[in-house]
Amino acid sequence: MKRSVPIAVLARSIHATLTLIVLNRQSLGSATWILHQTRSLKMKSHTTFLSLLALTLACDSPVAPVFCDDPPPVKAVFGYPVERRVCIASGDVDALSYSAVSSNPEIVAVANADRNLTITAMQEEGGAEITVTVAEGNTTVGTIVYPVVIVPPWSGRITVCNAEYDADEDATYLTVEGEVTAHLNFTNAAAFIYYGGGPVGWAYLGDLSANQTARIYSSPRGEGDQTGGTCDIDMEYEIGDN
Repeated sequence: MKRSVPIAVLARSIHATLTLIVLNRQSLGSATWILHQTRSLKMKSHTTFLSLLALTLACDSPVAPVFCDDPPPVKAVFGYPVERRVCIASGDVDALSYSAVSSNPEIVAVANADRNLTITAMQEEGGAEITVTVAEGNTTVGTIVYPVVIVPPWSGRITVCNAEYDADEDATYLTVEGEVTAHLNFTNAAAFIYYGGGPVGWAYLGDLSANQTARIYSSPRGEGDQTGGTCDIDMEYEIGDN
């Protein structure tokens, strides 16, 4: 037996069904949108996390300091310590630590307090290398090497030694040029020139600082033929504060 449904009831049923379908679509759309938004927010959070992680890693990674130009050889005199300071052109100097070792401590010894080095020649001749290791925490960020050569208190050389004999005058005219370099601080320094074993001139140089060079010149006249001699140079001085 068939039952008849009133048109009004059928209409309400169709309306309800259509409404439900629309609402379901809106719900589906809303759910889809929320899901997309959640994924988008998660991606943004992930990206932000990676950015912060990269920033943290960059901040935590030690940065190698930039040293000044390679240091010239250190000239050390036996018995007189030499002070040097590690030169850092750029970098967080306060965050760094320093250690120094000698390649041959029996010849050249080294001690350091932070960047300050004290280099001491333990013998009258020889040399070594001082290696300074720079670290930030437990990580080595750089090294620098100081070559050390042991030298006497001063060095000198003759650059011109010329003797010419004048037969008409029966005399020898001598021209001598040279230079001396102090390896310590000197006071009351004087240079003496010798020819053929005898003194032929001198020059008062006064105060000389370490590694300072002074040039000397002498042109004496000697009786008779004195050609064939050799020129030499010597110094007298007092050692100043070093």
